[in-house]
Amino acid sequence: MNKLTANPLLTLILICIVIRSSLLITLNCQFIDLEFCSSSTCVQQCKAVNFIITKPNQTVTKIFTNIPKIEEIKVLKMHDQIIHHLPTSLENFFPELNVLQIWSCGLRSLSQNDLKVFENLNELSVSGNEIEVLPSDLFSQNSKLTKIDFSRNNLKHIGFNLLTQIDSLYFADFYQNFCISDGSRSRKTDLIKNLRKSCKPTQEMLIEDLTTLNEEVKMMKNELKACEKVHRSRRCGDDDRGRIVGLDSLFPSIFATKATYYEVNLDRVEQIHANTKFEDWSGLKARKVNKTRSLNGDIYFYKDFGDEVIVKIEASIKRGGVYQMLPYRIPEKPLCKFYMDEEYFYKELAENSDFPKDVKTGCPLKAGKYSWRSVIFNLDSIPRALIVSGDYSGDFIHILDGEEILRMRFFASVVAA
Repeated sequence: MNKLTANPLLTLILICIVIRSSLLITLNCQFIDLEFCSSSTCVQQCKAVNFIITKPNQTVTKIFTNIPKIEEIKVLKMHDQIIHHLPTSLENFFPELNVLQIWSCGLRSLSQNDLKVFENLNELSVSGNEIEVLPSDLFSQNSKLTKIDFSRNNLKHIGFNLLTQIDSLYFADFYQNFCISDGSRSRKTDLIKNLRKSCKPTQEMLIEDLTTLNEEVKMMKNELKACEKVHRSRRCGDDDRGRIVGLDSLFPSIFATKATYYEVNLDRVEQIHANTKFEDWSGLKARKVNKTRSLNGDIYFYKDFGDEVIVKIEASIKRGGVYQMLPYRIPEKPLCKFYMDEEYFYKELAENSDFPKDVKTGCPLKAGKYSWRSVIFNLDSIPRALIVSGDYSGDFIHILDGEEILRMRFFASVVAA
């Protein structure tokens, strides 16, 4: 029996060392100064040679170069190499990087984590690669970008907010892609509109983007109203007005991708927390009648409930065995306002419980027992594009004087097609 067989721990350590060493790489950096020159100086550049990256999370630990001051390099060129993923730790060697070029290298993806380390990046050019998806937050940490080039990739899905985060952008090239062939001659507002129409995000991306997009429209509309109220002029924010029209007209095209059919199966309901000095919902259960589960049981209010109580709703979807909170949610609202605004929610309650039929006259809700009888909430008020198959949980929360006094959790599975 050899030493490795006799010592499993030693074997494990050696395996880890081998795996770790396979992720550590050296960048051969060829010095060039033929471009990016002014009348007096030339910007130092590094051109990668014999560079091969085939695994994610490979780390550059050493630079082999004849450049005397590598930390002063402003331009990194990687042309016709094999780079399927951007390696980590490049920023440790190129802290002042302004220009990053990755041309015809087989690059498959880019993420916010890849780019956020280059705070001074002005130009990103990744032409001739294999990128299919660009998330909305890709440039959220790169506010100095002025030029981007994604020409000759295989782009299919692009986050709605990809370009809205770069105010300084004046050049963008998306020619010869799967979903779009547009670029530098287009105005930024027109390009954003074309990207949103032609390169629709995946449903998971859409869930993350839509709340931000909706808030963007609301904010611009409020700013225009405020301007026009002060100046009594229709000339306030002409660009924003055109953009609002573009976004408003975009919503139908977003929802055209909606599920044509969905089925919601309520699994169970749990009272996670309750301050029984104020209320108790522990009697509420999900019961099955004729293949349909509905909410049944008694809840108790031990005080009158009005707008001093805040209602909050959170939703999560199960991914990889863990429930992850979704960004799409109903904002916190005073209780009476919540029931008036979310009419679909209250209508179902009023028809199948002891709640007052008219919330406008019946709120504040009086202290007492309220019985629920076969209450079933549908999803008709939620944009169908947000409904994807999966396991969901939803938390219904009451807050009083900043303290959470109730948290009910509803579990359901959704089948959408």
